[in-house]
Amino acid sequence: MRGTWWSLLMFATSVLCAREAPCLDAISFSESSADKAVCVRDPDFGDVFCDELTTGKFTLKATVFSTVDLTDPAIVALLDPSTPVSLTIGDWEWDGTLGDDPKYVGGAKKAKLKIQHERCRETAQDEICKDVTHATISLSVTKKGLSVVISAKTGDTDVEEFETSPLASEHAEDPGNFTDTVPASIDIGNGTLAESVTLIVTGTTKIHTVLKGGDEFDLGNVKLKSVGILP
Repeated sequence: MRGTWWSLLMFATSVLCAREAPCLDAISFSESSADKAVCVRDPDFGDVFCDELTTGKFTLKATVFSTVDLTDPAIVALLDPSTPVSLTIGDWEWDGTLGDDPKYVGGAKKAKLKIQHERCRETAQDEICKDVTHATISLSVTKKGLSVVISAKTGDTDVEEFETSPLASEHAEDPGNFTDTVPASIDIGNGTLAESVTLIVTGTTKIHTVLKGGDEFDLGNVKLKSVGILP
């Protein structure tokens, strides 16, 4: 029975999206990033060493598969913890399964996926580490389609690494206003439910120069947002 419904869903999705492409009601994307010079002093010799680091964040909100009846019990039943999910926006990508949400059960209409890294600190006795969430992916079946919300930190600090910047890093060295495009896609079930678009974005890059540790750093600050979809 699963194979029959799977085949029907693949056929329905391909036909509907071909007739009314894209299967998309709304999408918005924004990103920001900021460079900073971080310095540390050598405890033995007193020398200061500086490095340039970049941290930022991005958010994507979309409603997809609006022409597919995702509330149909037969379709909802296909979503189980083993269902693969692939998401991309520019240079950022994530691959996993609905089961990466430990609370997700088969047929559930919501999944919240967390992307984590290990944060450690030294104590007098030992090193203490814990998992820290730096990105979340929320998927929710609604009457309008599948709601997708992604929120993530990007870049790194002197001790932590976050997600890859989707687009801002490509404009960090060019001051002024800019217009660009960025591809975005979602794939659920290895192509069973899939959608991709190219977003038009506008943004601004500001650069200021600082002197730290005897070195000169040109630090960029980038802000961008989507303004439409490329036809």
